[in-house]
Amino acid sequence: MTRRRGGRAWREARAAFLATTDETNCWLCGRHVDRTLPGNHRWGPTADHLVSLMDGGLELPEHGAVLRLAHNRCNAARSNTARARTGLRPLGATGHASREW
Repeated sequence: MTRRRGGRAWREARAAFLATTDETNCWLCGRHVDRTLPGNHRWGPTADHLVSLMDGGLELPEHGAVLRLAHNRCNAARSNTARARTGLRPLGATGHASREW
């Protein structure tokens, strides 16, 4: 069975990490993370992979993935930076790279 980010296993691992971590600041920007904000808020808390999945990081903590506390915004910006660094185009609304006409 393939485990995918966004699936139940990832949501459970993320929730467990956020409930047990002692971190209080975003590891990317260094500012305080308000854990009372909802998970979909731009400054809300999220679990970020120390080694991004795109760079070969592991998906789930039980497989050895190292997670760090981050703001959603900082995590998303890091992802976009990784895409730019590797020359990949941003994904479109369908989740597929757009075609150049």
